[in-house]
Amino acid sequence: MSSLLNNLQNMASQLLGPLIEHDQFKQYALTFGVVGPLSYVVYKYYIYNLFLNPLNQLPGPPLGLQHLFLFGNIWEITKAETGTLQKKWSEQYGGIIRYHGFFNTPRVLVSDPELLKQVLVVQQYDYIKPKQLAEFIGKILGVGLLVAEGAEHRHQRKMLNPVFSINAIRSMVPDMFVPAKRLTDVWKEELESGTKEIDILSGLSRATLDVISINGFGHDYASSVPGAPPNTLNEAYNRVFAGSGVVIRLLFGIFPILRRLPLKRNVEYKAAVRNIDSESKKLVVMARERADGSEKATSRKTKRDLLSIMTNANDETTGQGMNDDLLQAQIMTFLAAGHETTSVTVTWALHELSRHQDCQQQLRDEIKSVFSGINYDHVLFADPLSVDENELSSANIPNYEAINNLPYLNNVVKEILRLIPPVPMTNRTVEKDMVLGGHLIPKDSAVFIPPAVTQRLESIWGQDAMEFRPSRWDEPLAQAVGPYTYMPFLAGGRQCIGNKFALIEIKILLGVLITAFKFYEKPGVEIKKRQAITWRPAPDLFLLVEQV
Repeated sequence: MSSLLNNLQNMASQLLGPLIEHDQFKQYALTFGVVGPLSYVVYKYYIYNLFLNPLNQLPGPPLGLQHLFLFGNIWEITKAETGTLQKKWSEQYGGIIRYHGFFNTPRVLVSDPELLKQVLVVQQYDYIKPKQLAEFIGKILGVGLLVAEGAEHRHQRKMLNPVFSINAIRSMVPDMFVPAKRLTDVWKEELESGTKEIDILSGLSRATLDVISINGFGHDYASSVPGAPPNTLNEAYNRVFAGSGVVIRLLFGIFPILRRLPLKRNVEYKAAVRNIDSESKKLVVMARERADGSEKATSRKTKRDLLSIMTNANDETTGQGMNDDLLQAQIMTFLAAGHETTSVTVTWALHELSRHQDCQQQLRDEIKSVFSGINYDHVLFADPLSVDENELSSANIPNYEAINNLPYLNNVVKEILRLIPPVPMTNRTVEKDMVLGGHLIPKDSAVFIPPAVTQRLESIWGQDAMEFRPSRWDEPLAQAVGPYTYMPFLAGGRQCIGNKFALIEIKILLGVLITAFKFYEKPGVEIKKRQAITWRPAPDLFLLVEQV
């Protein structure tokens, strides 16, 4: 073999040697070696992306100097609050527009309800999650319901529907009060007397982790118990969802290879992901042990948590249940979604209520009748996993219907989800050439779905669309909006399956906290929204808190 290679090498030298020595050949090589790649860049990233791509037939913002440097509109978008420019462009150019991402790649933004229905329902499996996004969130959320596509998504959704039935959620309501009460105890200890600054998201993040661990997995992390040490899982999620500054986001967007380098940010992120993976595997083992009866000490008597239901669920067609990998993926999905989005939503709700004292007092007055008579000395609050369903009546905890029948509480929750949806923007990739609104959308194009736009358009919600005003939900304008305009949990076949669980959890946390405390904003502090996977406050939200 080596002699054959040597012979070929000698033949090549004899044939090409004289040519390589020729000055004209050197000139050709130089020309094609430099001009060729340069011509490709000019054609691909300037001529095609800015002029020849069919998406440029869509209306949208004009070209600017930033396009010359291949930033598209990303620099101005990144500097602004998420959704601000997209909202402006949608008001100006209509319900389907074009703007440019990195390397001037055209993007499509859809805010027209009928076109969103086409994307989210009629042709939902032709608009899939981008591969890179699916890989990224798959490390955090598992390859479960949020990441699955096509037939696999339909299969998983069908198996999980019973997990989030109204009856299942109704039985979990008492346990949701436990972390809320723990958090009030922690904050009361911090306050002692008078008024003090409280880190709102930090406390709520621990409380919502306990809500999903108790109700989701029959396991109590007790991270919101007074005096509890830092919870490593909670810290892992805080690292994952923390987000980055403008410059870091731009650099990582332009040079994706930076994500693979041993930078401090990457090392910490990978350690957090490993922690989440390890902890979710432990929960699978515990679930299997509960199912076969080998774990007795910590399992709830009635086995009404989500994981117990998932463990016992079987596919109607095959009769088979979820294997360990799929079970772990769903655990990771529910840990992240049920933990992060809820804590962020309640944080923003308390922020807005601190800025609108009249709304806060109106809410407090309404919820007194339902939230004031709870027996917090009941054994449930000491050991939630040991309490049987039949033992709960003496705790005097309001039920699912009583909480959902509080009209102003409903309005407050709907309004904060409208004004500050926890996930302001999501996107899809087109699987094949499509026609949307009469426009050709080529295969592999990026299509963005923006609740932060549709839920705040003046043309739909009125001139005060950017204001927090819960009473709007008693008025015809808000009552008339459809599912593709107001969609904090998305819509269609990929609507968040746990939306009813999240809504009742948000209401319970707000009800318990507003009953116990008064919240005031810190004078002179401007809170902005930092875009990561969710919309987090920047800087961290500290409110002035005092006991009622």
